[in-house]
Amino acid sequence: GLAQPVSGGAGAHDPALHPAILAASLSALDWLNALGVAAVAGAGHGLGEITGLAWAGCLTEADAARLAAQRAALLAAAPADRTALLCVDAGGPESEALCAGSDLVIAAYNGPRCHVLAGPAAAVRSLAQRLARDGIPARLLDSPLALYSPVMADRVAPLRSVVREFSFRPPARRLISTVTGAEVRPGDD
Repeated sequence: GLAQPVSGGAGAHDPALHPAILAASLSALDWLNALGVAAVAGAGHGLGEITGLAWAGCLTEADAARLAAQRAALLAAAPADRTALLCVDAGGPESEALCAGSDLVIAAYNGPRCHVLAGPAAAVRSLAQRLARDGIPARLLDSPLALYSPVMADRVAPLRSVVREFSFRPPARRLISTVTGAEVRPGDD
């Protein structure tokens, strides 16, 4: 459903759509299962982590929808300062060097030569212009927030309060943590 234009909102970044995106994702997984496409493991990123928890049986679909809505409400609050994300075609050491001496951080290690840098919008745009001049591939990401960066620290305590409202069960299906890269086991936090 994300390929369809969304009028009057920010598409997939519109927090009001998060429960619907979750429902569509779970429906698509059910449809694939009905076709005989059996997943051997699941992993999610961002909202997809909640989808993964529901798919694996850690949360009921109703609780997952409620968690997605509450997470979306927390993300809807604008940060104090404008932020941005930049996907850079550079290795880990090079990406760390690009952040050195600035307010930028590596927000995501997407691959050996694919890192997402986050921070103040002006610093991200300045780096993007410098990289373009130097011929280093990079692209600004369409995100209203510098997710997975220190700018989001003010959302940690409220999100912890939200998460405490839910009872999580051990995964009934193989679920891979996007934090550790390891399989989520019964008893994992």
